[in-house]
Amino acid sequence: MEIGKSLRRLLDSIPGASSIFLTDRDGVIVLSVGEELRSRASLISSLQATQDQTGKLVMGR
Repeated sequence: MEIGKSLRRLLDSIPGASSIFLTDRDGVIVLSVGEELRSRASLISSLQATQDQTGKLVMGR
């Protein structure tokens, strides 16, 4: 998969980065590269909360 290869190259070019997650608008992981995280559930929860707050700022709610 070309997207996976591109994300792997991007990950390798960022010092200290261990994973990249590509998610849909609801925070569901579509593709990931790198190390699997033990705290993946908390990362996803944080991402969803951040997306919700960002959406409110953009929409002026």
